[in-house]
Amino acid sequence: MSNNPEKRADEALQKLRKLKGYCPLTPEEADAEFDAAPAEPISDIEISSIVESIMSGEMTSWEPVPDLGWIDELDLDEVESDSLVLHRNEGEGDEESNAAEDSLREELLEDGDDTEEEV
Repeated sequence: MSNNPEKRADEALQKLRKLKGYCPLTPEEADAEFDAAPAEPISDIEISSIVESIMSGEMTSWEPVPDLGWIDELDLDEVESDSLVLHRNEGEGDEESNAAEDSLREELLEDGDDTEEEV
């Protein structure tokens, strides 16, 4: 240990950071974490795309594909069907949806009018 208080404080802070996990991993720790990490599966389509790219000798770019597996796990039983109308992408619409949206908007605006009259 050093007699310099700032240096001792820095050493203690470094030990605390290491203890709490706020320091970068050492190369040995990083290798151990990498070896312990589970393998990420690659689909057959991705494998064939990679092989075709290598065999052709041309550079290709892959478009990222979202993982939508979580959608099947959603439980939408408690969501009112009318509320789903309010959450649609721009340009997606039909007369029934627009009418439902307008009626919900009017209902929300009427709720606000009642509080103003009471004041």
